[in-house]
Amino acid sequence: MRPGARAGAIAAVFVVNGAGGPGILPRLPERQAALGLSDAGLGLVLVGLAGGAMLASPVAGRLVETVGSRRLVVAAALVLGASLWTAGAAPTPLLLALALAVIGAADATMDIAMNANAGAYELRTGRSVMHRLHGAWSLGAVAGTLVAAGCAAAGIPLSLQLAAMGTIGAAIVLAARHGLVATPAPHTEPVSDGLSSPTADIRGGRRQTVLLVLAAATVGGAVLEGAPTDWSALRLERLGTGPGVAALGVVAFMAGLLAGRAVGDHLTDRFGGPAVLRAGWPSSPPGWASASWSTTRPPSWPASCWRAPGRAGSSRWRSPPPRGCRA
Repeated sequence: MRPGARAGAIAAVFVVNGAGGPGILPRLPERQAALGLSDAGLGLVLVGLAGGAMLASPVAGRLVETVGSRRLVVAAALVLGASLWTAGAAPTPLLLALALAVIGAADATMDIAMNANAGAYELRTGRSVMHRLHGAWSLGAVAGTLVAAGCAAAGIPLSLQLAAMGTIGAAIVLAARHGLVATPAPHTEPVSDGLSSPTADIRGGRRQTVLLVLAAATVGGAVLEGAPTDWSALRLERLGTGPGVAALGVVAFMAGLLAGRAVGDHLTDRFGGPAVLRAGWPSSPPGWASASWSTTRPPSWPASCWRAPGRAGSSRWRSPPPRGCRA
């Protein structure tokens, strides 16, 4: 298969993953109202989504090495497609939390596997495609949240919307599976010469410090990305908008991510990854402040867009990524 066609198949998987999980978030106000949840109660229920992803991520990393990223992508996509509808049909908060845990686990597993597959493609071809693939994820997220907004405005039940999205997504992944990289990336064990030196110890300490800083940045990024995606629709609904319009808060944030990732490759090539990361993070607080202080509807949408490009400089800037940014 030609490299371009293979890259297109991987991009299709990223689009599907982007459209899946985020398709729930714009309609969280409906679930909160239907189950009579307070904000604190909804927050606890949403822990299921992150908890499922957190538990599945270490296992998914090992499965990539044992069964291969292509098989894992397909299996996770099928589980995600089959479980999405349960988030709209769960009749109690506990069952909703459990449903979200399954969805979070499947989403994170697919996320890790597809990033590993993309990394294997880059190793085989020598082509850099990761930024564009994460842009494809954002494109899927924009499409998924727009579908959710339209369904909310039309009064289509959430479970029906999610069942349709899950079925279509699974079918796309099955159709694209032959274009994915068939084998996992080569795994090699580090070779030690049995010697130790103060210089090596210092370098090792520096690497650990860098890893800790990157880990802290990743956790912070997950929080920054998770808050607007989980709560934008609720915020706008309480400012007096209808269900379809309230869902556009999530759409705006995803569109901002897409815009940031569209220029990410060019900025990274010109200024370097560390410079883009350092410059991107300070651009987020103005958007957060404007969204927090806004008391009328119009400022909330540009505020969501403002936050997203700053996050896009660092979001999904790794392989594999945690959920939250989600690809």
